[in-house]
Amino acid sequence: MNDEYIKNDTNNTELKLSTICFRLQENLYKYIKELQEKTGKNESEVIRSILYAAKNNQRIKMESAESLMQQRQLINEINAIGRNINQIVKNNNSGLYSTYDKNQLFALMNKILEMVINNSVTNQ
Repeated sequence: MNDEYIKNDTNNTELKLSTICFRLQENLYKYIKELQEKTGKNESEVIRSILYAAKNNQRIKMESAESLMQQRQLINEINAIGRNINQIVKNNNSGLYSTYDKNQLFALMNKILEMVINNSVTNQ
């Protein structure tokens, strides 16, 4: 028995005490391999993630590192656009609002809408 430490999906450190060896149908094995390639996790980590999700009645969500990076970039870009919108609103409340600012506001809002729509289509 190996006394390695692992991190589970709830970020708790647990001591691995038990080993399980079992057989799978070929289609389930291929599915685990696909998840392994997609997420960059090893077989044990993939199976543990599935078990933790089932134990906690959560939906199993295996995302690739690339997908997570794209989501992070989207969040950063939306935050930057939000700051620009806040500056425009501040200028409007200060009486400095111009037609250019109004057009810029609508352009930024449309950009957010496009990014959200494209991201939701990509993740389906």
